[in-house]
Amino acid sequence: MKHFAVRIFLLLAVFAAMAGCASQDVSPAAWLPETIDSVDVTYSHGTDTREWTLTETDHDVLRTWLEGLELQPESFDAGSSPADAEGNAAWTFSLNGGEVSFFYLESGHLFCEGAWYAVGNPSVPWSVLPEVVSSTLPQPSTEGVIMTVTDLRDGVLTVQLDNQSGADYDYDGYYSLLREEDGVLREISAQEQIAVEDVLYTVADQAQATVTCDLNCFGPLASGRYRLLKGDLSADFVLTSEGTLDRVTLTVLKVADGTATVLLSNPGPEDAEYGWSCVLEQQDVSGRWSELPLTGNPVGVCGVKDPLNAGEETELQLDVSQYGDLSPGHYRLRMDMDGRAAEFTIA
Repeated sequence: MKHFAVRIFLLLAVFAAMAGCASQDVSPAAWLPETIDSVDVTYSHGTDTREWTLTETDHDVLRTWLEGLELQPESFDAGSSPADAEGNAAWTFSLNGGEVSFFYLESGHLFCEGAWYAVGNPSVPWSVLPEVVSSTLPQPSTEGVIMTVTDLRDGVLTVQLDNQSGADYDYDGYYSLLREEDGVLREISAQEQIAVEDVLYTVADQAQATVTCDLNCFGPLASGRYRLLKGDLSADFVLTSEGTLDRVTLTVLKVADGTATVLLSNPGPEDAEYGWSCVLEQQDVSGRWSELPLTGNPVGVCGVKDPLNAGEETELQLDVSQYGDLSPGHYRLRMDMDGRAAEFTIA
């Protein structure tokens, strides 16, 4: 029995015993209590499980999202329900301590009090709960284990696991993909089932492992910044407008006297380009990145990009004086013509 399926079956058994959802009424508005005092959420994907409680501000967002779903009752034979499918991410919602409970599957199905519904306009719950995304999806890390993106070919992403933790590290085949939008990482819903084996792998201490993740199941990917999640590991990468992997690295060397000194390095094998335009962003306590307001006249930059040949690096002096004096905090310099970014901290 697959780990994910076991958890879902347990949830089905619990929900079947709960009151609250009216299976004969396909309007989710009829399910919700008039007053929502609390919403507990559990996210499950493969062996990854996370729990949190929505803030009061998110209650109305959740209500609006749920009421906007287009539902159609469905029935399945035993062993063939969406809960039996591998690779499905699931969001479980428990309102007012269990007064109303339901769960939503990434495949576009919803289950409430013994009844299945197909969702005509599926959307990932986190995409409409940005504060939840930023507060519950900080960049995961396992001390001593680093995951790095090394290649992208024909939609298959290759990552390398480097284990310097002092112990063996176990991982499975499950993964998820997030894209940054408006300073917030939002999970992308797979357009087809993610096919992975329910097998536990091990990379020994002081060893490396190469892992591939097929991203074709997410459909065509637009240019921008992405994050791959595998259990408690993550790796960020940038896709160009051509849909290729941007291998250029950006490092902030120093920020002082209104000038940011940065290093752009292109390991190759392809040549690349870079633009001089940049913005400064600051991270708030929830993890969201917000562009800093301008305090002076914007500094104009040329829109033409310069070449950065394979195997070369270049040091740039970028004028960030229009953002004024920076207070202590965690910042990000983003090359807004390229999607590249680098974080830095001012003590």
